[in-house]
Amino acid sequence: TASTDNVGVTGYRVERCMGPGCSSFAQIAAPTGTSYSDTGLLAGTSYSYRVRAADSAGNLSGYSNVQSATTQSLFDFSLSSNPTSVSVIQGQSVATGISANLITGAPQPVTFNAPVGLPANTTSGYSSPSCSPTCQTTLTMNTSLSTPPGTYPISVSATANGLTRSTSYTLIVNQAPDTTPPSAI
Repeated sequence: TASTDNVGVTGYRVERCMGPGCSSFAQIAAPTGTSYSDTGLLAGTSYSYRVRAADSAGNLSGYSNVQSATTQSLFDFSLSSNPTSVSVIQGQSVATGISANLITGAPQPVTFNAPVGLPANTTSGYSSPSCSPTCQTTLTMNTSLSTPPGTYPISVSATANGLTRSTSYTLIVNQAPDTTPPSAI
């Protein structure tokens, strides 16, 4: 609400302090109108403000009531896989769940990247290539009869808002059973 004065209000003095319950206010602006936008603040931080009016004679009003606000935390997320180890027989498919978990901030769309470390002759795909945390997708890996048996550390990553996070799991490819009968004598 605008302040009034017998010779006219010429502006305001905006003061701020940082931290819950702070009391060391410092002037940060002197707008001529009743609105002010504070920029360059730290994410996830509490700030308190008070204002006083000034007139053309240099007189200052008493302080307004203190108002407090907390800036929004920056977006961050983590990835996890469940289970952390999967086994498959050559020529078959296996799946693992990949979860994107919101740590701080407002949810942002997360895009899952191609897994790294898959064995030769193995393809993969996500049930959903993106989601907004906290969310889950399923990564399905399709092996072929020519996928080499072995244990493979697989890394999965996702990207959102300039951040990349990753998780890992183990893919165990077992030899397909021999179903070919011996040749006739």
